[in-house]
Amino acid sequence: MISLIILPMNFFDRFFNADELAVELDLYLKLQLKENNYVIKEVLDENSTVDLKNLKEEEKFYVPTIIIFDYRERKINVIDLIVYVYLCYIAYSDNNSTVKPSKKEISRKINERKTDVEESLNFLVTLGRTLLDRNKSGYYIIDELANQEKVLGLEVLLKKEKHKYNPYGILK
Repeated sequence: MISLIILPMNFFDRFFNADELAVELDLYLKLQLKENNYVIKEVLDENSTVDLKNLKEEEKFYVPTIIIFDYRERKINVIDLIVYVYLCYIAYSDNNSTVKPSKKEISRKINERKTDVEESLNFLVTLGRTLLDRNKSGYYIIDELANQEKVLGLEVLLKKEKHKYNPYGILK
């Protein structure tokens, strides 16, 4: 079980829309699961991604995998997923788990309407666990990044119990 997925800082540079970015995200997740000795039944095109092993720390950012599970379980939609990933990108760019995103910038980077981005941010706040609004001032706290010790502690626990979980962290 991996609790944080690694992505290259140039993840949003190709101006894909949310659906295309989700496919790319899924590929990175599967490649990292494969590297961690999980069985991936499909053939993966490793040439279409950036080799993460050769990146310096400042050339990558991390996304809590819990948001991917929320997406796979249909708790959130694809725009919610990609908006959250973009917030993680901002957090790592600014080296701060509290971010004040520009809705216009997010909209431009993920090729989705600004109103969809605004709705997504509001929905992510209502989830509570996933994204917290600080004092309604336009600042958001990415809880899983602010409290990485909880995330990493869970990863240690899950590794001990690995035989009970499938590659997506769900009980067998």
